Amino acid sequence: MKNRQFTGRHYETGTIANILQARGDINPITKKPYDEDFVIGASGGIAFGYFVFEYKGYLPHVALLTRNTFHPFERALDNLGIRREVRETTNEAKGEENLRRELDMGNLVVVWADAFSLPYFGFENHEMYGMRPLLVVGQEGDDFLVVDGTKSPFSMSRTEMA
Repeated sequence: MKNRQFTGRHYETGTIANILQARGDINPITKKPYDEDFVIGASGGIAFGYFVFEYKGYLPHVALLTRNTFHPFERALDNLGIRREVRETTNEAKGEENLRRELDMGNLVVVWADAFSLPYFGFENHEMYGMRPLLVVGQEGDDFLVVDGTKSPFSMSRTEMA
């Protein structure tokens, strides 16, 4: 899996497209691997909206919505018939145990991480959080091989994943 090329770019639809492609799933109509465009449609498609947010102590900002925002990740999984098993824990050791067990069984694993805590984004403001899925495709020693909008998996340490 380390040398595999991944085409999904968006943190939600790209993650799902990468899972489908890595599993070798083929669209029965096109006879080609599922692509991210297909997953966007399955997640609810394209929409448009905007909101203006004004919080005390912060400059106002506009949020533009370019797609269905009502749980698009879960909606895409449901519409594509993708079964999943959810495991949640607040115990770091248990989380790592669960992750390594699934990887040892050859499964691809989606973990939810706080984007503001991920080292490769370089965010400095830890007053905020934003959860996003990461695709974990394997292990390399104590490190994990992660795909997060990248063509190739990259290594993340146990500490970075915690």
